[in-house]
Amino acid sequence: MLNLKPLRNKNVSLWLLLDLFMIVLLMINISWIIFDSLYMVDELNNVLRVLLGDRLINWYGEALNPHFYAYDLIFVAIFASELLFRWAWAVYHRTYGHWLAYPVLHWYDVLGCIPLGGFRMLRLLRVFSIGVRLQKAGVIDVRKWWLFKQLQKLYAIVMEEISDRVVVQVISGMQDELQNAGGIEAQIIDDVVKPRQQRLVQAIGLRLSRTVGVAYTQNREPLERYIKTTVSEAVRANREVRTIDKMPLVGGVVTGLLDDAITDIVCGVVERAVEDLDSKEFQQLFDGLVNTSLDGLLDTSTAGSSELTAAINEILEVVKQQVAIRQWLDPKVTENSDSAAGTTREV
Repeated sequence: MLNLKPLRNKNVSLWLLLDLFMIVLLMINISWIIFDSLYMVDELNNVLRVLLGDRLINWYGEALNPHFYAYDLIFVAIFASELLFRWAWAVYHRTYGHWLAYPVLHWYDVLGCIPLGGFRMLRLLRVFSIGVRLQKAGVIDVRKWWLFKQLQKLYAIVMEEISDRVVVQVISGMQDELQNAGGIEAQIIDDVVKPRQQRLVQAIGLRLSRTVGVAYTQNREPLERYIKTTVSEAVRANREVRTIDKMPLVGGVVTGLLDDAITDIVCGVVERAVEDLDSKEFQQLFDGLVNTSLDGLLDTSTAGSSELTAAINEILEVVKQQVAIRQWLDPKVTENSDSAAGTTREV
């Protein structure tokens, strides 16, 4: 669980060793504080007697408990000495801009040195801060600890439950607003769509011309072959053309010329239409067609206009049902998340 390679670096080994010593001392001190607090409660004292036996509890009550505060002062003296040493080191090496910066930034260390009941538990913050330093130095890696993995899973479950409930409530509120707000369709159209209608039409026309132009350039030969085949079949199927084809000597020639002429005309029309997509005439024609179509689609006075609200409401209901699913109860989702976390750690 411990990686001692960083201790080989003389520049950091002193501080890492000091951190390891302090964290062990803090864990002993905090464990003793918790045990003594349990001992002082009669009900919990009885539980301790059942678990540890009367002999051990009686010995603790006679030898250690009466002198608890005196022993705690020994820990406090060590913690205060270590705090003063780090403070003096920071001042000497000008780690911070002001000589008072260290105790201000490490206020939890200062308060943890106060030998009073309420301040003693602040020493847990010191354990956390030392743990962060050891994590950054690479001495420990809490991400591989079983307890950390379990806490991480518990955190994910709690956050999913809270976020899902919040999202469901928000979506339900949106649905209520849609149901109770009259004329929401007209408001959406008037305030959102219509002010942007012309820009939307222009953007659609520009994207259409670019897309069609690129598609035609990349597929010109297959398109011409398709047009030639289709026109040829249509010409051959025409009754009048079949009559001309039966004419002696010139029938076949005339039919072939008609086939080639119609194919060239159709291909020329398609090519000209693609080239004219960027012209002002096409833009005016396209704008007129799309604007007319949109005006008809956005007419809220027509029957069925309320379907917009119903459609939005149904979409929100589907989203709400999906959000309400508890992903953490699905074994497949849990396995995928665990494998993804393991891959991330390996990387």
